[in-house]
Amino acid sequence: MNTPPANGPQVGTKWTYVLEKFDGSGNLNSTTNVVYTAVSEQTIGSDKWLAVTDPGGSTVFLLSKKADGLYQYTGAAGALICKDPASVNDTYTSKIDGKDEIFTVISKDTTIHVPYGDQKVYNYRGDVDGQTQDLIWYKSSAWFVKKEVWIYNSSTSTSHINSRLSLMNLVF
Repeated sequence: MNTPPANGPQVGTKWTYVLEKFDGSGNLNSTTNVVYTAVSEQTIGSDKWLAVTDPGGSTVFLLSKKADGLYQYTGAAGALICKDPASVNDTYTSKIDGKDEIFTVISKDTTIHVPYGDQKVYNYRGDVDGQTQDLIWYKSSAWFVKKEVWIYNSSTSTSHINSRLSLMNLVF
């Protein structure tokens, strides 16, 4: 593992993830590796955002680390997605894709294992309309260590996992 810059990821940072996709019942459908690269820093309003792209060059995230945590730009404004520092059970609301997502800090200083190794992280749950939509495991020096997207199946009235990213390698 290499040493992260003092301010965390920057232009040139590359995250390699194991991407798992699941079917409508939550069963594993496919597994592949994906590389996301921080390609540029963009200024929107008075804030600087790190543009993170997929292998095809499409922007997957615009992210900014601020004093109170990691923000994601979601079209019209920045939304706090990973509060840091935070306490267990802290809650906060962010506007994601036009909807209010209520984030709760599930745990902090929890060690999880991903292909990149054991990582000490915060864990957040994001709920939209009372249903879990996002589970995020975050570390200030690496940002997304693990991230799951959940979807609600109205025909079964249950939520199930749709995709999971697990950090496999990180190059600063």
